[in-house]
Amino acid sequence: LHLDSKLTSNFSADKAKIRRNEFLLNFSRLLSDAEKNGVKIVIIAGDLFDEQKITKYAKEEVISTINNHKDVEIIYLVGNHEKTAFLDGIDSIPSNLTAVTSLTWEKFVRDDVVISLANLTKNNAGIIYSTLNLNKEDKNIVVMHGATVNYRMKEDKEFVNIPELKDKYIDYLALGHYHSFIKENLDSRGIYAYSGCLEGRGFDELGDKGYVLIDTDDIKNIKFIPFAKRTAHEVVVEVDGLKSWSEIKTKVYTALKGISNDDIIKVVLTGKIDKSTLIFAEELQNSLGITYFFAKVYDETVLFLTEEELNTGVGIKNEFLALVNKDGALTEQDKTKIIQYGLKALKGEDF
Repeated sequence: LHLDSKLTSNFSADKAKIRRNEFLLNFSRLLSDAEKNGVKIVIIAGDLFDEQKITKYAKEEVISTINNHKDVEIIYLVGNHEKTAFLDGIDSIPSNLTAVTSLTWEKFVRDDVVISLANLTKNNAGIIYSTLNLNKEDKNIVVMHGATVNYRMKEDKEFVNIPELKDKYIDYLALGHYHSFIKENLDSRGIYAYSGCLEGRGFDELGDKGYVLIDTDDIKNIKFIPFAKRTAHEVVVEVDGLKSWSEIKTKVYTALKGISNDDIIKVVLTGKIDKSTLIFAEELQNSLGITYFFAKVYDETVLFLTEEELNTGVGIKNEFLALVNKDGALTEQDKTKIIQYGLKALKGEDF
């Protein structure tokens, strides 16, 4: 869930504050959904918080939320981000919260289900798999946190080693770490899945976010439930052949049709443009930021110039074009902007 994440690498300070509060409200909404749908246990596979420094407000809000949903048991495997920071200093841990910090397997029997959890570190990575002993007759859920590898490593590493978990009578391997939903077969008996995060924190966490719903009477038929209040989108707009800023802007708004105004958008302009066509990325970003919750616009267009334009003719304009074009320290995007503004300056035009 990465609660109390700063979020300032993607959002302005005011939008980051709104998102932090939305993350906390989403946790409450998750437990309310669990109660409403008769869910008995919520498993958090690590990273409930984003880091070890947790604000007092966020900690107290989470404790209050858990206490207000006593009908739902929460089994929480402490992650590598927050470690024991959430548990430290709590006067009274809610009765419906079980936090697992152990480096050896802890097992919890609930009806006909056995839930096994252990923290994975470099120190126990070499022995943790051999110490997992499950009964074939049980319904076995195993909870771990870390990136997966699909080969047997010679060195002890802090990874979830999938081959080492095969043929151990696991029905469902619940994993935390990756921020997108992933489901794969573990072996002939079981599956493994990452639920991903409840909310995308930025443009590296695009698409639907939510949780995994498990019916232990049909444990392999899991359901991914989209749950995010806001979805992050990246929209690439190709502008080749467009002759004016008006045409480009029209194509952008057409590409954004169907996206909720509550969502978070990143528009990337690509393609070759004529030297007379200026891209007003900042102005477009400001305009979209009024329509949508948050918007970013990246101009990755490059200038289309013929060899004749670059290499023939005399005069200041041609010397300017050749000089910019031959500068190896400039990106194609930098060259585009310099040439466009330089040509207008030579003409004495405003821009």
